[in-house]
Amino acid sequence: MAAGKHRVPARPIPVDSRADTGLSASGRVNVPDRRIHYATATAQGVTQSIAVLDASIGETPTQTNIDREVTASTTAYKISEGELPPPVEDPAAWPHDGVIISGSEASVYDDTPWINQTIAWLRSAHTAHLPVLGICWGHQLLAQALGGRVVGMTEYELGPWEIYPLVEDPLFPFAEPFTAFETHSDRVIELPPGAFPLAVSDTGIQAFRVGTAVGVQFHPEYDRASMEWVTDKNDDITAEKRAAVHDALDAGGATEARAARAVFGAFEGFLEDWPVGRAATAADRA
Repeated sequence: MAAGKHRVPARPIPVDSRADTGLSASGRVNVPDRRIHYATATAQGVTQSIAVLDASIGETPTQTNIDREVTASTTAYKISEGELPPPVEDPAAWPHDGVIISGSEASVYDDTPWINQTIAWLRSAHTAHLPVLGICWGHQLLAQALGGRVVGMTEYELGPWEIYPLVEDPLFPFAEPFTAFETHSDRVIELPPGAFPLAVSDTGIQAFRVGTAVGVQFHPEYDRASMEWVTDKNDDITAEKRAAVHDALDAGGATEARAARAVFGAFEGFLEDWPVGRAATAADRA
């Protein structure tokens, strides 16, 4: 097994029932009547629009990576610099079909204004049943904002990693174990109320779903260049660990980890089927 790749130890893993999640057997959300209604862009032949909440610090390839992997148009909001999307509560002011929340060098439990503002915005988006894909830090933010718990790890997790799916789901298109690229030093240890795990690794929860939101701890948007970039710039690991990650990438880990990008296709497919998103039409507002 290549360096940096791990297997889940043989142990029972509890999987929460969907009974209290608001999900039907098909994976759709049983939405209460109070849900805000938005017009479906795809029904009008309009290209999907995704708001990218960029939580990365400084100049990073975050937007470039996500743009490469999605077919929808994207609008970036640099939330780490205080730039939030429009309010979700107002259909006339909300121009997107869904949201992707990126990774970050920050911790979601840091008491900083931009993180607190983003948490408040995300709670509103969740109440409005807006489709959200959280990546790495975004995955952790979903958990923290909606009542879960995130803690620091004793060791930095970096490199290609073995991921083990637990259940089939429209937002998580993996039925068999797969490889994904990891880079994080925090992890989700408690899921929010109503959430259920989708995948695990030997270090814990790797994906979960709560309503119309899904979080993945790994980085499905990373190509080989990004994997090498984030490895080389990491000052929290030893030279030996850095070399081991590069060896794992060279041994096929970089190519294998690209399979994780199927997350984006599943998310965009969900946007096509889910009638929340884009500003309401004039007829809807009348």
